[in-house]
Amino acid sequence: MKHVVLLFVAALAVWAPAPAAAVEGPLFSCAQRAPNVCRFRIFFPGGDRIVVLAAGMKQKVPGITVGQDYYCVGVNQNPSWTCARKLVAATTNS
Repeated sequence: MKHVVLLFVAALAVWAPAPAAAVEGPLFSCAQRAPNVCRFRIFFPGGDRIVVLAAGMKQKVPGITVGQDYYCVGVNQNPSWTCARKLVAATTNS
């Protein structure tokens, strides 16, 4: 009986789905009220990327290096390339 239980536990461990991976990256948040949206332009050494968050939304954005990459934020419009850039922090960026 003991071997049957061990076999069942081993089989369950093999076929059990893997837990979902947590999204790693700094937290960005939009402190605006609806219907506004925040558009973050994130600057990397090789270019930039736009991240759009709805009002009141918070989200971790993967692929960003804290303390190395920069960002700007605009409300209802993309920030320009020449905006006043802020360094991405480990705490909430807004």
